[in-house]
Amino acid sequence: MEALYTLALNLGLRRGEILGLRWEDVDLDDAILRISQSLQRVEGKLRAAGTKTDRSRRTLAMPPPPAVVRALKAHRVRQLQERLSAGRRWRETGLVFMSTIGTPLEPRNLHRRFKAFPKSAGLPESTRFHDLRHATATLLLAQGCSLRVIQEVLGHSSISTTADVYSHVATELVREAAEKMAAALGAENG
Repeated sequence: MEALYTLALNLGLRRGEILGLRWEDVDLDDAILRISQSLQRVEGKLRAAGTKTDRSRRTLAMPPPPAVVRALKAHRVRQLQERLSAGRRWRETGLVFMSTIGTPLEPRNLHRRFKAFPKSAGLPESTRFHDLRHATATLLLAQGCSLRVIQEVLGHSSISTTADVYSHVATELVREAAEKMAAALGAENG
């Protein structure tokens, strides 16, 4: 699950986007991936479906250093080994993240497996998988990225959605900036 968590945190992908990601949408040489579908439960079965919104269909650069690319390459090797082990039981779906026999990864199983991750990473046990998406946006804001860029990365339908969801973070960053300015001016005048 390392590659899945690495991708989720670095790119802020939704659960369905990650589970619906296909190898054909991943360019490891140029460190680019395309979000073109999601995995959703339709009439009780997991199926590829459209993205949440039209803006959710997007092309993203994987951030350097190549931690994401390295994690995906290692994941691909493990997946090829699983394919060999599964033999005739293997079901080819082309998905990046799947079960050990090639079938779509059950979202509930993703959540169950994720429950052990926060504790091992030193995070509160109440941390949810979706919180990785929020962490991406928060880290981007803290690094000075504009709301427009964050909107594109997260695939929000409008900048107002991004602003509404992350306004508390922006407010805290503005407060920190004001404190830094006061300190700078105090040092100049002191």
